[in-house]
Amino acid sequence: MSPKISVIIPVYNTESTLHKCVDSILNQSYEDWELLLIDDGSKDHSAFICDEYAQQDKRIKVFHKENGGVSSARNIGIDNAEGKWITFIDSDDWVERNYLSNLYQNDENDIVASYYVAEGWKEWVSAPFKDYVYNEKQMKEFLTDCLLKFIFPYGKLFRHSIIKRYNLRFDESLSYGEDTLFIYQFLQYIKSVRISSEVTYHYICYGIGLSKQNFSWRIYWDILEKLLKAIHNLEHIFKWDGKEICNETVMLIIKRYIYYISSIHSIPYIRKELISILKSSVIKEAIEGVKVRSWKGKFINWLMLHDYLWISAILLYLKKRKS
Repeated sequence: MSPKISVIIPVYNTESTLHKCVDSILNQSYEDWELLLIDDGSKDHSAFICDEYAQQDKRIKVFHKENGGVSSARNIGIDNAEGKWITFIDSDDWVERNYLSNLYQNDENDIVASYYVAEGWKEWVSAPFKDYVYNEKQMKEFLTDCLLKFIFPYGKLFRHSIIKRYNLRFDESLSYGEDTLFIYQFLQYIKSVRISSEVTYHYICYGIGLSKQNFSWRIYWDILEKLLKAIHNLEHIFKWDGKEICNETVMLIIKRYIYYISSIHSIPYIRKELISILKSSVIKEAIEGVKVRSWKGKFINWLMLHDYLWISAILLYLKKRKS
């Protein structure tokens, strides 16, 4: 008999955190699950740890593969999952004992979501969700209220039949934002959502990340184009106006890129990049159209439109150097 829930954990060089992560699954109050550990070519003892767990519990399956990134690992998990529901957990995170029981309460909704505790950077606990179920007639309301909060795959339960029927996969060509894109594509096929105010997922945050990789604006632009396309599809399917969400998505990507380049590149490079970015009509329309309440946000947008944003980037650059 197939398990109710498939838990997919990509594993890559996380021997120091893997025990705590897997043990948090073994200690779940809800026991009808299978655990798929996808060893993505780990060079430490992670692969050995995975095999040890598989020998201890028949519900655990291990798959070893050459290193290909988190998306390829998650896709291997999807291909081999047997559960009616799928949840994704990172191997350096952990979940509380009622994680699965909180997410799975019935088979009525297509996706269930809760929020998380962020630890290790600026530690905080946030629960922006209220206990609520959005039915098929309330999808416009859901997209407006929650879409920008649905950017991470963890803390969620996905109906496996939808993933299988529409052959949904994580985009392995992307190095950033592939998890958000997967969720937005999944949402195109749903009819109901349940959100929970319970916070049972512990996300271990190591800061902004990406600093060890040389990401160009082309990479950010690629994911931005795909995210905007997915949002436009949601607009068409649910007869919903997503213009404001599109603008906010553009701004999120821009700010992420500005922070990134200001932390590793020279001031002349920063200015050159920003001048080039602001030539895009999509970018300018988003800056002009996004609704900003704070005076700081309005000032930053003014700097963008008047080609002075590089001043803010310099401040970030100097702050990073000082720290």
